[in-house]
Amino acid sequence: MAQISLPHHLVNGTVADASQVMANFNAIVNVVNGNLGSDNIGTITGAEITTKDINGGNVTLDNFTQRFQSGIEVLENIPTKTTYSREINFPRSFPGTPYIMFGKSGSQPHNFHISYMSPSRTGFTLYFHSTYATDRERVSIPWLAVYIGSMA
Repeated sequence: MAQISLPHHLVNGTVADASQVMANFNAIVNVVNGNLGSDNIGTITGAEITTKDINGGNVTLDNFTQRFQSGIEVLENIPTKTTYSREINFPRSFPGTPYIMFGKSGSQPHNFHISYMSPSRTGFTLYFHSTYATDRERVSIPWLAVYIGSMA
């Protein structure tokens, strides 16, 4: 954490004024309780923040966030019994091939089939098939890519 500036300098051997002690205390509390900003943590980078790795070790925040990417594809005006494919490109490349997971929502989500092929470090091909018996539908497909391999 960056250095906090206290409003009052207290000296040993002198009587401390309660309002000065509380002002110093409140300066610390205000920063710790959510008032962190660029002025007091501006020099901290993700490389300096350590968290637990998926495998139980430690990893920096920079490396940890390189393991996950997500997005959402929205398909509209989908004819009945139609199959679509769409290339999905990750915003940034993974060090290797991630696992892909999907969700789906629409008025008839049980009538949709979603799959993928050709996952790579840069993206995948999304496949969507509708078996819904009416003419049109809108479907949202959120996806999550998770990389669990080596970061080297």
